[in-house]
Amino acid sequence: MHKPDYIQENRQSADPIIREMFQELDIRIEELDNNKLFVEKMRLTDATIPILISIVIIINFIYTIL
Repeated sequence: MHKPDYIQENRQSADPIIREMFQELDIRIEELDNNKLFVEKMRLTDATIPILISIVIIINFIYTIL
């Protein structure tokens, strides 16, 4: 079964906003495919500050309840 290409269909839409949005989406997809970008996994050191902030908020919340 042939799957319709929604990006290509909407690139030729009569609505200029839809047409422009899907043209930009298609350009971005092509750039990602051409660059073969590498996504680095998040390390514990990257998450340390948000974790500490979350702990402080939880402790503050528990302190205000008591």
